[in-house]
Amino acid sequence: MKQIWRLHKNGALTAFFAACLLVGGIPCLQAQQFTTITRYRFGTNAMSAPAPVMLATQPGNTNIFGVSAYGPGAYSGTIFSLSPDYVENTLYTFEHDYPGGDGGFPFVLLAANDGNFYGVGNKFIGGYLNPNDSQGTFFRLTPTGQFTSLVVFGGTNGPYIVDNARPVNPTSLIKDDNDTFYGTTFTQNTQPFATLYKISAGTGWIPVLVHLFAADGSEGINPIVTAVDDQGNAYGVSQLTNGFGGVFKASSGGGFTIISPGFAPASLAADSQGELYGITEGGGLDNTGEIVKIDAGGNVTVTYCFGPDDTNNLTSTHPRKLLTCSDGKVYGMTYGGQNTPAIIFRMQSDGTPLRLFKDPGHTTFLAVSPAGQLVGLTFGPYTLYTVETIPTATTVGVTNIGVASAVFLGKVNPGSMPAQVWFDYGTSTNSNYWSFQTPAQSISVATNSVNFSASAIIYLYSLSNYPYYFRAHASSAAGEGMGAVLSFHQVIPHPVITSMARTNGSATVNWSCFPYLVYQLQYSTNLATGNWVGIGPATRVLTYSSSATDTNSGPTRWYRVAESFPQ
Repeated sequence: MKQIWRLHKNGALTAFFAACLLVGGIPCLQAQQFTTITRYRFGTNAMSAPAPVMLATQPGNTNIFGVSAYGPGAYSGTIFSLSPDYVENTLYTFEHDYPGGDGGFPFVLLAANDGNFYGVGNKFIGGYLNPNDSQGTFFRLTPTGQFTSLVVFGGTNGPYIVDNARPVNPTSLIKDDNDTFYGTTFTQNTQPFATLYKISAGTGWIPVLVHLFAADGSEGINPIVTAVDDQGNAYGVSQLTNGFGGVFKASSGGGFTIISPGFAPASLAADSQGELYGITEGGGLDNTGEIVKIDAGGNVTVTYCFGPDDTNNLTSTHPRKLLTCSDGKVYGMTYGGQNTPAIIFRMQSDGTPLRLFKDPGHTTFLAVSPAGQLVGLTFGPYTLYTVETIPTATTVGVTNIGVASAVFLGKVNPGSMPAQVWFDYGTSTNSNYWSFQTPAQSISVATNSVNFSASAIIYLYSLSNYPYYFRAHASSAAGEGMGAVLSFHQVIPHPVITSMARTNGSATVNWSCFPYLVYQLQYSTNLATGNWVGIGPATRVLTYSSSATDTNSGPTRWYRVAESFPQ
């Protein structure tokens, strides 16, 4: 967290039960839409990670790294990597059952500034001391797979002793920008026993106690550390017991405060701007969950209430998790309900959620890949998916309209995947059927809209009362995008009399025309009256020239050619 946020001096959460600012559908007006594509399914071979729970990346490394909480087989978890083409490589397998052990069951993996990864594993035995087994570790892993157990929790070589007991079972781990790690432990024996500690290279990789939670539960139980600011103050949440617990602040100077007594959000996260967000699975106007924001001035407000489904199926209910991604933004997931889908959303600066996409499974974690793309993990089955941008197309207009052709203009943002673009056009406004398409063009991945155009062959279906309709169209593996439908009339040239010959009292008139239109030669003996008489029936022609003969030309006649469209 770059910006230090401040709570009220008395630690109270003012306006905590204020009226919800938004009700109903999650705002979804956005320039782009997103979808997901499953890229990899775990557990498909004997050494594949069967239960991945967290991902991490390192600058300059194109691989995605992760931890599996258990397996494969008799092993107790793995650390793995995925190449850019999603080939899995097992870097380390945990074996928790040897003396000193490696802890097993890893659930956190964090990328540090030194180029290595750090994490914790959790093995609950049921007692405080068991010198022959590990009850959790704090470990380091190099990108090439060299594993080092830096701290073994529980046994005689545990980190520190408090009240004749050693903390065991790590429950959370975070780090600040200087690679100081903050973690929590919890053990349930005869009494609750939980700690908040910090550890770094500066401490010789020896945990330093920040706070020992009260054994009587008056500070809550099962603490989870969530954020740390630039001053070394740690923030998190402890579960309520008998009304005690809530959001806590542990200052770098040793002070500890429950800043929201009696309230413990289901999940807590802070973005890179120092804004702290919390969620409740229930509560709100419909008891379907709400979002709380703690701003930089220390004001805590209910900023959003999840509501029932609307007609566009845009909303969701019952938020279940918040997390801070490596892009510094806070993302969230919902359970959904009977009539509402489970979705993934991103927090906006005003404290409201922006819906991104429907949850493709049960998303457990989100990360930003080395390529800058959002990726996610799902549970049951365990898969990795990428978040792809659906291409957007904009119909700009038409130019160079001629007798048999026109040039369509458009814009396309292909999004995260290469796209094919073209124009649909025809004389029908039925969007499910278009008579013609221009040849498809390939557009590479781009972050902004690019112009494209295409020449179209126009057939004589665009009659005077029937314009041509057209739209821009883009398609990629992520989905399709269509622009607005516009229309135009093609330019039909008027007939021009090119020559006339008189023979034996008859007059033959020649003129230029346009195929498939209807023409009739007409005459008048008095232009002042404006009376014109047709010579023969109006006839549809198939060529660019035609002629007709007036067998009773008389002494003085004026001629013209009338043009009309087929009925």
